[in-house]
Amino acid sequence: MRNLTGYNLVVSGKDLIIPDNDPTLDQRRFPVFEVGRITEVTEKKYEEIADNYIGHLAEEYEAYEGDKPRNIPVFAKLGLSAELKGRAVDFFFSDREELKQLIIESICPFMKQQFNAAYSIPLRINGNRQQAVLSLGKISLLMQKFQSKEEVGRINFGSKSLEELLPHPPHFMTYADALLIHVPLVISLPFSRVASALHFLSDNPKEFVHDSNKGLLETLFSSLDPMTSRDVGEVLGKDHIGSAGQRRYFSLVIAGLNRFIAYLNDLRNYQSSDGTVDFQAFVQAHCAAHLIFTELFAINFANSSYIKQKLAFSIVGKIANLKRHLGQGGEKESDLFKNMFSDDSCQLVASILKHHGRYVYRQLGDRLSQLVQQSYGHLHGELRRITRDDDEGAGLGYLRTVRNAKDHGAFLVGGQFEKTFLITDGSVPSDVVQIAFLLVFAMVLDPGRFLKS
Repeated sequence: MRNLTGYNLVVSGKDLIIPDNDPTLDQRRFPVFEVGRITEVTEKKYEEIADNYIGHLAEEYEAYEGDKPRNIPVFAKLGLSAELKGRAVDFFFSDREELKQLIIESICPFMKQQFNAAYSIPLRINGNRQQAVLSLGKISLLMQKFQSKEEVGRINFGSKSLEELLPHPPHFMTYADALLIHVPLVISLPFSRVASALHFLSDNPKEFVHDSNKGLLETLFSSLDPMTSRDVGEVLGKDHIGSAGQRRYFSLVIAGLNRFIAYLNDLRNYQSSDGTVDFQAFVQAHCAAHLIFTELFAINFANSSYIKQKLAFSIVGKIANLKRHLGQGGEKESDLFKNMFSDDSCQLVASILKHHGRYVYRQLGDRLSQLVQQSYGHLHGELRRITRDDDEGAGLGYLRTVRNAKDHGAFLVGGQFEKTFLITDGSVPSDVVQIAFLLVFAMVLDPGRFLKS
C-alpha cells in the first residue's frame, strides 16, 4: 500500500488507517514542484542548459506512443509569434536526442536574441507521488459512497469518475503559469513538455503591449463591455518586481505552490472530531483549486474587460467557497465573498505578501504589499464614487449585486435590481481583476492563515 499511496496504510475491516506518526503526513518532505539548477543563458552554456533540462525531465510522462504532427514547410516569414509557436511544438514532440540539439541550436539562441533571456530554470512535477495522494482520496471517497454491489455498479468506470474535474499532476504546471504571467507582465517564458518545462527569464520582467495579445479577428469587431469601468487602477508591473526580484519572485511562487498543495494534500485538514477523514472534502478542495487556477490563467487571454471581471468574480466566489468549508464554517458564503474586497482582507493579503515576499527579497515584499494597498484603495474610492456612500458595507454589497447580475441576469431577487442599478451607473471597477490575482497569491503563500482568517 505504501508503494501505491506513499502512506503507511493499515487495513482494519472496511477502514483504512494512517498512523499519526506517519512521516508522509509531513508533505513538506515531498514537494510537488521540483526546481532544477539555474543557469545563465550564454553561448558557452547552451549545452549545459540542455543537459540540465534533460536530466530534469518528468520521466514518468516521457513515454509517447503517438505520432508527431506532420511538418508543414512554411516559406513566408510570419513573425515572432509563429517562430515561437514552431519552436514550442518541436520542443514538446522531440525525442531526447533531438531535444538536446534543439535546445542548443534553436531554443537558446532564439530566446537570447529575441527576448534577451538571461537565465534558464528547469521545472518538473513529482507526478507519481502526487497522483498517489489524489488517487487515495478519490478511491477512498468512492469506497465511502458506494459500498454495495448495486451501488458499485452505478460507477461508470469507462468514463473515469472525476476525470475532467479532479486535477492530474501535469495540470499543476498551469498553477505555476497562472502566477508567473499577469498580462501584460510576464515573469518567465516556458517551453513545456508533459509535467516539465524549461523557463527562461530576462534581467527584467517582460511587459507585452495589449495589442500583441489580441486575436486577429478581434481587432475587426466592435467592443461590447457592459458594466465595466474605463478607469484603470494599479496593476502588477515590472516596477513591482524589479530586476533583482525576478528570480526571487519565481522562487516565491514555486515555494508557495508547494506549500499550498501540501496543505490541500494534508489529510489532517479534513479530519473530524472522531478521527475519520472526510475524503469528499479532500477531493472537492482539489477540484476547487483546479478551477481557480484555470480561471486565473484564462484571464490573461481574455481581452474583453467584461469577461475578465466575470472570471475574477468567479475566482473570488470559489475562494469564498473554500474558506467556508476549510476554514470558516460559521459564516455565510455571501458574506465571505463580500469580505474578500474589504479593508480587513486588504490588511491580511498585504501582510501575507509582505512577510513571504521579504523572506526571499526585502524590496519585493514591500512592493507587493504596497500594490495590495493601492489596489484596494483605488477599489474603495471607486465604490464610494459609484454608490455615493462612504459606508464600506454599501460598496461591498454593490459588488455582490453586480456579480449576481453578471451570473444570473437582471431579474434579481430581493429588489436588488432597483436598489442598485436605478441609482448607480452599474459599472465595476477594474481593480477586481487585480484583487482576484492577489487573493490567490496570498492563499498560495499562506493557506492556513488565509483560509482561516
